[in-house]
Amino acid sequence: MAAITFTEGTDNIDYSQIIKEDKDNIDILKLSVPESTTININDTITYKQIDTTTLFKGIVQSFEFGNGRKTVVVQDLGSVLLTRNINTVYNSMSPEAIIQDVLTNYAPELTYISTVSSGLTIPTYVAKNKKAWDVVTEMAELLLSSFSTDASGNFNLELEGENLSNFTLDASDGSSILKGSWKQDISQLVNAVTVEGEDRQSFEATPELFSGTGAQTEFVLSEIPIDVKVEYPVGTPVVGYVRGSGSGDYYVDRENKKIVFDSAPASAASNIKVYYNYSIPIAVRRRDFASITTYGQKDKVFRKPYIKTRNDASQYANYVLNRYKTPLLSSTWIIKDQAQLVAFNDWLPNESISVVDSDNGIGTFLVIRKVVRSFPGTTEITVGTPEEDIIFWQKEAQTRIKQLEEKDDNSDLLNEDEYVVNNVKITILTEVTQITKIEKGAAWILDDVVNSEIDSTFKLDGATEVDLL
Repeated sequence: MAAITFTEGTDNIDYSQIIKEDKDNIDILKLSVPESTTININDTITYKQIDTTTLFKGIVQSFEFGNGRKTVVVQDLGSVLLTRNINTVYNSMSPEAIIQDVLTNYAPELTYISTVSSGLTIPTYVAKNKKAWDVVTEMAELLLSSFSTDASGNFNLELEGENLSNFTLDASDGSSILKGSWKQDISQLVNAVTVEGEDRQSFEATPELFSGTGAQTEFVLSEIPIDVKVEYPVGTPVVGYVRGSGSGDYYVDRENKKIVFDSAPASAASNIKVYYNYSIPIAVRRRDFASITTYGQKDKVFRKPYIKTRNDASQYANYVLNRYKTPLLSSTWIIKDQAQLVAFNDWLPNESISVVDSDNGIGTFLVIRKVVRSFPGTTEITVGTPEEDIIFWQKEAQTRIKQLEEKDDNSDLLNEDEYVVNNVKITILTEVTQITKIEKGAAWILDDVVNSEIDSTFKLDGATEVDLL
C-alpha cells in the first residue's frame, strides 16, 4: 500500500471535490486523474492546495472510470475504523473513554483530541465481534455528538452547535452570497405535543362505599386499584389474597377494576368500604395555536422515561414547541472571500455560525451541515436549524445507555468460559465388535483387538459409572 501526494493544479488533476458532512462522520475526496495513473485500493492519498497546505488525507476506497479519466474516491483517515474488529467487554466506563480505548488499541493511527466530558457511566457495554467504527458511532450517538478526523489523524467529538465558527455568513458584506433560496422543511414540524413520563404518579382515591345484595360478589371501582384495603362490614377489615394462591375473603381483579368476594356480602346499605391508591401516567399536552393556524395541526407524542414530574414534562413540551413550531430552515452559501476560501480546513460541520440575510429578514445562529470544496470552482457551505438541544442531551444519553444495556446480550460471550459438568449415559455405535478394555486409574481406553469381547461398566471420573452397551 503506497503513500501518494497530489497537489491541485498539477499532477494532471483536472477536477477535485472534498465533501464534509456533519451526519456521516466521514469526509470524502473525489479526485480526477488520468486513467493510467497508478493508484490502488487502500493506498494513502495526501491532497494539497497549490500553496502546499494539506487539504485532505485519507485511504482509497474505490474508482470510477470514464473518458480516459479515473476518479479516485478517498475516505478520511477515520475510515481505518471500518477495518478493525473488536471483541471485548467494557465495564463502568464513560462513552468518551470507550472511544479513547478503541482508538488506542484498535486504531493507533488516530489521536483523540476531544474535550467532551459527559459525566456518564455505562455499567456494561459488550462489543462482541463489532467493527470499531460501529462502536465509536454508537458511543457518539449516546452523546448526541458527531466526530471527525482531520488530515493529521486527529479525532474529535463535538456536540451539535456547541462550538462557534470563526466565520460568518452575511449577504451584505460581500464575503458570501446565498445560493438559490431558503428551504423550509415541515417534516419535523410539531405544534401539538404530548409528553409522557414512563413513571407514574400515585394518588389516594376517595374511599368507595358499596351496598351488598346478598347475591352480588363483584364490585367495580372507579380506578385501577393498588394497595387495596377492604372493610366488611364497615370498620371490620377482611383478608385479601392473590387469586389462585392462598385463601381469604376477597381478591382484586386489577385489569377489570373489581373487588371479588368469595361469598356474597349480606344485603345492607353501604356495608362495604374500599380504600385504595391508583396511578396515572405523568403527561402534559401543549399546543401552539398560531402555528396550527398557519401550517395545520402536527401532533407528536414523546415518551421520556427520565421524566418524573409534571413540571419536567411541561418544560420538555415547551422546549419542543419553541424548537419545532416553525419549519426547519436551511440554505447553501457560496464563499467569495479569498481568505475564507484559503482557510478551507477551518470550515467545520457541526459548528454554530452567525447567518445574516437582511433581504429575507433572517439574522440567527445556524449549524454548519455540509462543506463542499471543488477545484476549479468554489467552496459552498450548507447551514440549517439545530436539531438537538444540549439542555436535554445528558438525560437523553442516560436513557439511551439503559436501552443499550437492554439490547446487548452478554450470555454468549460470558458462556464461552463456563465449564459445565453433567451426568450422561453414552451409547457407542460402531461396526467394531471385538474390543479390549484397558484400565489405568480413572481413565479408560477402547482398542480394536481381534478375538476380544467385553460388556462392562466404565468410570469416567472415578465415581460416576457409565454403561457401555
